[in-house]
Amino acid sequence: MRQFGDRIRCSETPGHVPGPPPLVGQDTREILRELDYRDGDIDALNAQNVVYVADDAYLTRFTN
Repeated sequence: MRQFGDRIRCSETPGHVPGPPPLVGQDTREILRELDYRDGDIDALNAQNVVYVADDAYLTRFTN
């Protein structure tokens, strides 16, 4: 992905782009676990299209 360089230079806090943004649904399961949802509850929400949890096929398509 092409990007422009940093527009603002700060001497004490140099800016940088650490990498690409997360994929859609990449961190959904981890975030919901931090909010004390169980895997079964997360799967039910995903089945009802309330949330989107990226599956392994989707993740490997874009991360490799």
